Amino acid sequence: CHMNGVNPLAYLTDVIEKLQSGWPKDRLDELLPNVWKPGLATPEG
Repeated sequence: CHMNGVNPLAYLTDVIEKLQSGWPKDRLDELLPNVWKPGLATPEG
């Protein structure tokens, strides 16, 4: 997170919530810190 200028707490909170909500396995790469944007993406696309 630090290398990508991402707040670790915000990142982990958002990613864990998305995973619990049924985030698709084929879109896990969207949850990596270097491409993650807070609250913008949904499991449906």
